[in-house]
Order: sequence, then C-alpha cells, then structure tokens
Amino acid sequence: MMMSFVSVLIGAFVAWLVAWFYYKKAGDELKKEAASLHCTVGIILRWLEAGGKNVLVIHDQDGKPTGLNYSLSLSDSVSATDSVDKIGPTQTNNGGR
Repeated sequence: MMMSFVSVLIGAFVAWLVAWFYYKKAGDELKKEAASLHCTVGIILRWLEAGGKNVLVIHDQDGKPTGLNYSLSLSDSVSATDSVDKIGPTQTNNGGR
C-alpha cells in the first residue's frame, strides 16, 4: 500500500515538472512575441503620426499609446440649376370651318 502511494506521488511530481517546463517555455515565447508586437505597433504609430497630418496618437502618463485621434476636414461646393418650360395657351386655327 505504501509503495503505491509513493508511486502516485512520484508520478504527480514528474507530471508537475513536465507541465511546469512546458508552461515556462510557452510563457517565455509569449513574452518575446508580445515585445516584438509592441515594437511593431510603436513603429506603425510613429509612421502614422509623422506622415499623416490628420492623425494624432494619444498617450497616457507613462507615454504608452492609448488611442488615435483622426480628424478629417471636408469642403464641398454646391451648385443648383433649374429650368422651367413655359406652357402658353394653345393656338388653334379656326379659319377653316
């Protein structure tokens, strides 16, 4: 009985150790990918802000981007024309009775 209990404990420890190494590796890869994406997003935001006259990147107190402000100004010219056909009285020829 004691031997089976020790076997269960050893099996649980080995399973925990394998899972810990797996999740540690996955977590490190996730941190690396997040840092890469953070850098890429920063480059895109700087490009938008520098190249676009109407784009303003909103930053928080720590300097991290929190949003975009995009302004757009529109101008349009409107012209209207109208025409009316004047309908007069109908002329008939009554001379040929």
